[in-house]
Amino acid sequence: MATTDGIVRNALGDLDARLDHWKQTLVDLCRIPSISAPGFPPEEVRRSAQAVAQILRDAGVEHVEVLEIPGVHPYVYGEWLHRPGGPTVLLYGHHDVMPPGRAEKWLSPAFEPTERDGRLYGRGTADDKGGVMAHVAAVGSYLRVAKTLPLNVKFIIEGEEEIGSRNLDRFLEQYRAKMAADFIVLTDTRNYDVGHPALTYQLRGICQVDVEVQGLHQPLHSGLSGPVPDPVQILCAMIAGLRKQNGALNVPGLYAKVARPGAKQLARIRKLPLSEAKFKKDSGMLPGVRLWGESQFSLFERMWTRPALTVIALEARPFLSSSNQIIEAARARLSLRTVPGMDAREAGPAHREEAHHQAALRREGNRDDQGHHAVVDHRPRGAGLRGRAQCPQGGLRQGDGHGRLGRHHRLRAAVRRSPQGRALHPYGRRRSQHPGPLGEREPPPGRLGEGDALDHPPLRRARAPAAAVARRRSRGSCVR
Repeated sequence: MATTDGIVRNALGDLDARLDHWKQTLVDLCRIPSISAPGFPPEEVRRSAQAVAQILRDAGVEHVEVLEIPGVHPYVYGEWLHRPGGPTVLLYGHHDVMPPGRAEKWLSPAFEPTERDGRLYGRGTADDKGGVMAHVAAVGSYLRVAKTLPLNVKFIIEGEEEIGSRNLDRFLEQYRAKMAADFIVLTDTRNYDVGHPALTYQLRGICQVDVEVQGLHQPLHSGLSGPVPDPVQILCAMIAGLRKQNGALNVPGLYAKVARPGAKQLARIRKLPLSEAKFKKDSGMLPGVRLWGESQFSLFERMWTRPALTVIALEARPFLSSSNQIIEAARARLSLRTVPGMDAREAGPAHREEAHHQAALRREGNRDDQGHHAVVDHRPRGAGLRGRAQCPQGGLRQGDGHGRLGRHHRLRAAVRRSPQGRALHPYGRRRSQHPGPLGEREPPPGRLGEGDALDHPPLRRARAPAAAVARRRSRGSCVR
């Protein structure tokens, strides 16, 4: 034990001595605009993967490869497996980043990492190139000092996490043997506070929904306002109605199975010191802005153990192209953070009927009466948050890269397959094929949320043909 402690001290000493080297490596990596979202150069994501691969080699990681499947941003793999019989840890991270967003909101260029008050600011400096480099530096310093590691280590650095890890199931099916490990450690989580090492053992999930309200065939002059409804106000009222005055979500049935932390877990959470003023400052809240959420729960409980809803995109008409008109349609993207025990499909008064119907679908090979793979069936009286893989307006996405990795990393379980032998994608791949944007414009790429994580194509311009409407009514309409 004393020898191990000595190695750790020496490794930490090496890490401190070479901190500038590791920081410069991170800066150089973050200068690569590896944006995985559609509309950005895929060559930059590939260049990022190659740079990560070289960083792993320089740190002493072996058998480093850039792994690919057709049409998907590249992953990076590496390993050190010289502890026969020892445990194996899979270190997961991602090298792709979100789009920079609005340039005027940055104090320094997004892809020119800049240090201010001891912190690096830039795309990827934290999420998640910074997280990847933390593990690379730890492994590199340990190998440099001890020429060995206390356990077997594998790295898998993903290239499409910021767009929902849509092909992670395909990747795991193809490279299943390489992913074998005793446990996984993610680098893509926040730290509790500077100077307080922390292990994140639970994350909230995510359920993402796009909603469109369309009331007119085309925009109308605002002189007709009054009797003519305003879809934008209708959408805003719908969103506002999802929140009660006490901060709870106003979705019937949503809290029915929400798991509560145990007494020991609550005691640990409540023991953590947290100043409300510091939290507001760190979050960038303006003076006078009050905290949201269920006030009967502490800040950490609200962040870690309670559901929450956020509007992550809202689209009607840009200021630059606006005119004195009633807009014909508006849409929003909602992000619901879920906690253990929740099932968004069971929200609403008809969830029992829905559960029976879903069980029947599973018995029939996960196909509905039209032969489509059902992600969540869409019935007129069913749950409020739902969608279907073939739903013309697309709707529901569940789970980000972390959740998907956790669900798919079942080393003894085969990939779920349909009766015809095809691998089933549990989230559905088919999205809206309607090419037209809202209104009479063609928005630039990324108009609907410049961090467009799931790449839903623009929704249609006007009402569908009567025949299509009749077909949809015959099987239950889609969320709009």
